[in-house]
Amino acid sequence: MIETETSTNPNSTLMGVGIIVALVLFALVGRAVLGGGGAGGDKAAFCSTYPQLAAAGQDGDTQEARAIVDRLAGNAPEASVRADAAVVVDGYDKVLGGNPLSVDEAKVTAAIDRIDAYAGRTCA
Repeated sequence: MIETETSTNPNSTLMGVGIIVALVLFALVGRAVLGGGGAGGDKAAFCSTYPQLAAAGQDGDTQEARAIVDRLAGNAPEASVRADAAVVVDGYDKVLGGNPLSVDEAKVTAAIDRIDAYAGRTCA
């Protein structure tokens, strides 16, 4: 269980960034290595952007990963995928805004899993 700390504590911010990056990497790196995709507006765009998320996560670039998920949210062919991507973007926003302990890890993980499953079905 995570101990609560004030949102101004730099260690809590780093912990939150680490949580989001770890969740994204865990769920997405395998799919990106095996083939998959993802980004904007239609199936082809979604599937070409999706692997960029794993690369940003591997680099530890939280802001870039957030921007990629936001593109996925705006361009996913299905409303359910847009909604899941919005959940992940919200998690990134909380971490980047200095409030990582407010992230609902279970909700973010479930959203990432559904995005990954969608990419696996759609981008194969």
